[in-house]
Amino acid sequence: MIPIHYISTGTMRVKEAHRTLKGWRHIRFLRIMYGRKMTAPLPIGCYVIEHPEGVIVFDTGELAAAAQDTLQYYACSHTLSWLIASHNILKYDIAPEQQLDQQLLKLGIHPADVRWVVLSHLHVDHCGGIGLFPNAEFIVNVDEYRNALNGINGAAPCLWPQGWRPTPIRYQHGDFGAWGESYRLTEAGDVVLVPTPGHTAAHQSMILRDGDLSFFFAGDLTFDEDQLQRKTLAGIIEKFEPARRSIDK
Repeated sequence: MIPIHYISTGTMRVKEAHRTLKGWRHIRFLRIMYGRKMTAPLPIGCYVIEHPEGVIVFDTGELAAAAQDTLQYYACSHTLSWLIASHNILKYDIAPEQQLDQQLLKLGIHPADVRWVVLSHLHVDHCGGIGLFPNAEFIVNVDEYRNALNGINGAAPCLWPQGWRPTPIRYQHGDFGAWGESYRLTEAGDVVLVPTPGHTAAHQSMILRDGDLSFFFAGDLTFDEDQLQRKTLAGIIEKFEPARRSIDK
């Protein structure tokens, strides 16, 4: 079997309204900004797959510096610094040894040896560690990348390493299961990316087929299995009907 490692790069607490949609969806952002109740600490999850064609990292988590001085860390993004300073929308707990590069070294994997980094989307808690992988090819949906550059999906390009250029992909490899389009990452065809829009307009997920098993790496398609089984939407949703269809698939 292909080794798969789940890694939590620390935890974060968000507003309850961020995690679970309640009430009228058109005022969800007001609930997130002005709500007082925070969640319990949630893991900032990443996955590492020791694939025969090369190590694959799915999402990179956030850096310890974001927890040490969150306001200063996000100062280059007026939107994020305003939300954090004025509305306290998130709280990190990330120790330096919890960063993804440090945890990879404990597994005997050097960050320079990672071949692919697949990003479900470009929110800061999923791509904060992109500067840790000097030789990797970064795979992101072309529309997700374009939206981030245009400032319309909650990303913070000012935090990206200077000169960072991902590989923007389109789903060009036809049907895959419930999906009418897909992108085959590996030559073996056992690692496939599929569109799961909703959380962001161009969010994507990854599927690994290993023998009779398929593993689905969901990003922020859902916060947990209970939310998926109940088909409950999160509060932090860009596109509602696409999100419902993604969860159904």
